[in-house]
Order: sequence, then C-alpha cells, then structure tokens
Amino acid sequence: MIRAFLQLIRLPNGFTAASNVVVGSAMAQSMGTTQVPWNKLGVASLGAFFLYGFGMALNDIADYEKDQSVHPERPLPSGRISTKAAKNLAVCLLLAGMSCLWLADPVLLLVGLALVFAIVLYDVVLKPTPVAASAAMGMCRFSCVFVGIFLAGSINGEWEVIRTWQSLQLPLVYLLLITVVTAISCFEEAPRNTFPARPFAIILGFLYFTPLQAQGEGRVLAWGASALLAAMVLAPCFDDSPKAGLMVRNAIFTLPLFDALWCFSAGQGTFALLSVGCYVMLRGTAWGLNQVSS
Repeated sequence: MIRAFLQLIRLPNGFTAASNVVVGSAMAQSMGTTQVPWNKLGVASLGAFFLYGFGMALNDIADYEKDQSVHPERPLPSGRISTKAAKNLAVCLLLAGMSCLWLADPVLLLVGLALVFAIVLYDVVLKPTPVAASAAMGMCRFSCVFVGIFLAGSINGEWEVIRTWQSLQLPLVYLLLITVVTAISCFEEAPRNTFPARPFAIILGFLYFTPLQAQGEGRVLAWGASALLAAMVLAPCFDDSPKAGLMVRNAIFTLPLFDALWCFSAGQGTFALLSVGCYVMLRGTAWGLNQVSS
C-alpha cells in the first residue's frame, strides 16, 4: 500500500522540485543576498517537495478515466489505491506543503499560492489545450525556483537585490525548458513517425548551455558538463524512431544536475553539491520504486 502511494505522487520526481528551491536560493545568494539559513532552505525545499506530490496526485485523480485505458498500471486505475484515498492524500500534501513554506518564511505563501494555481490549471483546466497546458507546467517550475529566490530575499528584506533582470534569468529558462518538455510529452502516445524530435532537440540543446552565462572560473569544466548533460537528455532524438517518453524521462530525471550546473556556474559549490544529492536521491528512489517514466 505504501509503495502504491509513493508511486502515485512520483516520489523520485519530488527531489527535482526540492532542487529547484536550492538553485533559486543559490542564484539569489550569488547576486549578493545574505546566506540562507540551512534550516529554512530545508523546510522550503520540503514544502516544494510536498506540493509536487500534491500535483502528481491531483493529476492522476483528474486523469482517472483516461488512465484506465492508457496507463492501467498506475495506482488508481489498477485499484491499488481508491480515489477517495488519493484525494485525502492530495489534501494532506497540499496542507503540508503550504505549512512548510509558511514555516520557512510567511512571504513564501504568495509564491506557494501561485504554484498551486499553476498546478490546478494544468491538472484540471488546461489539459485539453496542449500549448496552454505546457505553459502552465512551465509556470510550476518557474514558481518553484522563485520559492528559493524569495526565501533568500526575505532573510534581511533584501528585495532590491533580487528585483533585477538577473533574478529572472533562471526562472525564465525553466519556464521555457519545462514548457518544451511538456510539449514533447504530448507525443508519448502518438505514432513515433509523428514526433518532430530534431526541432525540440535544438531548443533543448540551447537551453542546456544557458548556465554558462553565469560562469566565472572553471569555464572548460562547465562547457564539458553542459555538453554531457545535453547528450544524456537528447540521445533519444537521434534514434531511427525517436521516443518522446524516453526524452521526457531523461529531461525530468536530470533536472537536479541542471540545477547543480547553474549553482556551480554561479560560484555556489555547496548548493551544487545539494542539487547533486537530490539527483542521487532521485535515482535511488526511482530504482527502489521501479519508476521507469516521469
């Protein structure tokens, strides 16, 4: 039963949301904000983790009828979890996530509300319109990164530091990156010969080199890491029959490494290690739950 609940909320993927908060704080700190207390960063990251789980549970509740034919192996259509239990879990995760954000800093409730609004838009309202739904998912990640940025800015009221174009760079990159990845996911159930893999690969390839704009020292290492990350994600594009699902999985599962590269490029080595730790936890829990899709 516990395993089914963990599969419902896509437990491994939750570490990508936590990593988003880490990289947001790292970027704000690189702009000159006060050191973020580790306990506050941990609680805020946990809040994003819980809200991600809420979004995944709500997604499967909304897709229950569709999943009976498309994904019958998922916890809800397979009967391992009842719809009522899934709804109760979603409410608990929502309350836990917002509570954690409030404990980290009450101002984060504003970003949390924006995140929840984007989640509900994607899961319940916009799915019939793929373009709008993809943008809503991008806004979810945009908001996750801003949780970290707002946390750093709120420590000593240093809002002027983050009220700049520089503070928008990474959230906007994430908005575009996840919008594109979500658009790719629309082709998971389509015939493979209808998936325009190469155009998507060009866009994603460009985005995976964006951390270099924040690079100071160690440029050669950053170039190599960016190239390796892009290769990990985009490899399926060069198959004779590109698989959209594999490309999406690679993109989501490597987000903490993308965050680590941004942290490293901004000279925030400790934060980079935290993001790498999120990646290790993601891979370990995905292996334990046998999660093969995002």
